[in-house]
This record gives sequence, C-alpha cells and structure tokens, in this order.
Amino acid sequence: MDKYIATKFTCTGFIIMALSGIGKILMIGLPDFYVHQEDSSIIPLLTFIGGSIVSLIGISFYIKKVYNFLNSYYDIF
Repeated sequence: MDKYIATKFTCTGFIIMALSGIGKILMIGLPDFYVHQEDSSIIPLLTFIGGSIVSLIGISFYIKKVYNFLNSYYDIF
C-alpha cells in the first residue's frame, strides 16, 4: 500500500513542478496575458516549492521502504 501512496505523491509533485515551469514560461513569453507580471511572478515559485514538498513526501515513503528492507534483511539498524 505504501508504494502506491509514494507513487501518487511523487508523480503529483513532479506534475506540479512542471506546471509551475509552464506558468513561468507563459509569464515571461506571453506578457499580454499577465499585465501585472511583477505581482504574479511569485505564484510559479510558490507552486514549485509546493510541488517539491509533495514530491519529497513521496520520496520519503521510498526511503522508509528501503530502510525497513535493510533493517529486516541485515538486522544492523
């Protein structure tokens, strides 16, 4: 069950980070859509940070799984 949760969190985080990059490209490349470019340039940054946090949560599930495997297999931790 943990691997599905990890996959969902990791993929969702990467998708959010990609969308923040697309949003930044739209802000720089197409300034007609964003009249107040300075005010709205913080939104892709916050989106990227949020996506990074979500993907780190997903990666932490993988790390936990590897830790549990090493703990049960080698019994050193």
